[in-house]
Amino acid sequence: AVPTSEEDSVFSFGTVRVDFASMSGLRGDVPFELTPREAELFRYLLDRPNRVVSRDVLLEELWGVECEITTRTVDQHMARLRQKIEDDPACPRWLQTVHGAGYRFTSVKSDLHI
Repeated sequence: AVPTSEEDSVFSFGTVRVDFASMSGLRGDVPFELTPREAELFRYLLDRPNRVVSRDVLLEELWGVECEITTRTVDQHMARLRQKIEDDPACPRWLQTVHGAGYRFTSVKSDLHI
């Protein structure tokens, strides 16, 4: 995804438009709100398109090493994010699981909107 504003806060891809400054977005005509943690997780993956990021790295980078939580927490946040941005959360197009490795935001140039 690429930013669609000078502030690097608005991203569009496919039918999804996300404004990180307001932590809100649209999937087609369906509005959604992001929690601070969902926004942080989503932005982290968007900033690393097509790269697999492990659950452990996400926990360390976004929750901190001193935090006593499990990788299941990452899975739960990812599931909620998919409900908001994916047309079919059970078969995600954008936020993909790479079994045994982690998650990635999948993007191809033709999907990006500037």
